[in-house]
Amino acid sequence: MSRTGVVWDNRVNGHRNLGGDHPENPSRTRSIVGHLSDCGVMSCCERVPAREATDEELLLVHTQDHLDTVKKLAEGQNISHIVCDDDVFSCCKTESAARTSIGGLIELSKKVVNGDLQNGFACIRPPGHHSNPQVPSGFCIFSNVAVAARAIQKEMPDKVKKVLIFDWDVHHGNGTEWVFYNDPSVLTVSVHGHGMGPTHAVSPSVKLAAAEEDDDSEAHVQSVADKTEDSTSDIKRRKVHSPSPDPEDLEAMDFFNNLGYVCDKESTSSSRPATPQKITENTTKTLGVCNDVGPDLFYPGTGFGERTGTGEAVGYNINIPWPCDGFGDLEYLRVVDEIVVPVGKEFKPDLVIVSAGFDSALGDTLGSMRVTPSGFDKMTEAMATLADGRLVLALEGGYNTEVISLCAESSVRALLRLSKSPQPASSLCHSDQCTSTIDKVKATHKDNWKCFQE
Repeated sequence: MSRTGVVWDNRVNGHRNLGGDHPENPSRTRSIVGHLSDCGVMSCCERVPAREATDEELLLVHTQDHLDTVKKLAEGQNISHIVCDDDVFSCCKTESAARTSIGGLIELSKKVVNGDLQNGFACIRPPGHHSNPQVPSGFCIFSNVAVAARAIQKEMPDKVKKVLIFDWDVHHGNGTEWVFYNDPSVLTVSVHGHGMGPTHAVSPSVKLAAAEEDDDSEAHVQSVADKTEDSTSDIKRRKVHSPSPDPEDLEAMDFFNNLGYVCDKESTSSSRPATPQKITENTTKTLGVCNDVGPDLFYPGTGFGERTGTGEAVGYNINIPWPCDGFGDLEYLRVVDEIVVPVGKEFKPDLVIVSAGFDSALGDTLGSMRVTPSGFDKMTEAMATLADGRLVLALEGGYNTEVISLCAESSVRALLRLSKSPQPASSLCHSDQCTSTIDKVKATHKDNWKCFQE
């Protein structure tokens, strides 16, 4: 067995929605930890203590205004002027939960880099890959993986110069892309739903809420989690909504637009965000985030294949956008074997972090993909061939608690080299689309990576 660490801290369950049912709730991490314990996997791992991330660490990615916003949410202040999307909720323990998740991920990554552990799994929440440097977004408070990568690079510059981030969550990691879009020291690769029709599924009652909670007992938290879990199958789908930050807070409008946030300049002001333009034939190739993208794009309406990076980082942002739903083990493993691993070997990262969203799994309540636990096992095994096996998985999405528990088990078993799972099930119904998507990615990046020139 390899030395595998697991980060888990009950403080992450303090973050919960007080204004109604929500699929991102404490039952997600509780179910995973309980299952890993019941099946004996947890006892094979070394538990890594978590801590709260510091301001200094968070400011490596986020603005001071972002930190102040989250603090105001936790303190229950009136934040009606704060621009966040309808998928973000908060309570008095949200800030602590979010900081603990990042701090734990950093500590786990440090142990892996130092050789105290070979690899590890961070069972954390809230997720992070939609949060951009300026505002929380899409269930995410802070950008967990991005902050961890930056922190490790800063604290351990002799050991970690380059990081590869692979995001297999069903939703594009637009926040992660935003952070590293002009940074060649971090290679970001995302495989995600794109042309899949309806988007995030959220309860109509979900609102951005800052509220004090009198009962913080474990029994109350579990009660809230149980009620929320029972309701996730009835949630309604809505159009994508993800705000763009005010361009005036950036160095230049050109930088803002280069990142894909196409703005109506006349609508910008210091008091509200720019109003992104509706997608048209002329903007689909450059659009990053918009408030109304119609029924044809999956949340968050980003992750276009043409988004490859800017400046010296051209080629260091690789998007693999699935044109429809239903892709499974075979297609995802082809992406890993034909794109992620070859580019990773050429990039030669010092550390690999996976944004491990299990909402791409068969049976998820928000996603429509068909990856099985065996598929996640094989993808984890493949990613361990990079960076001399220095691999960290960080939980992102995944909203069917039974499914994410099994997928987490398979992934950790792969980390432990305990897995004896069968070969991944084949889902050939979209093999033509899979081949076309992979070929387009290779063609887009053929001038950036030698492995695509053969």
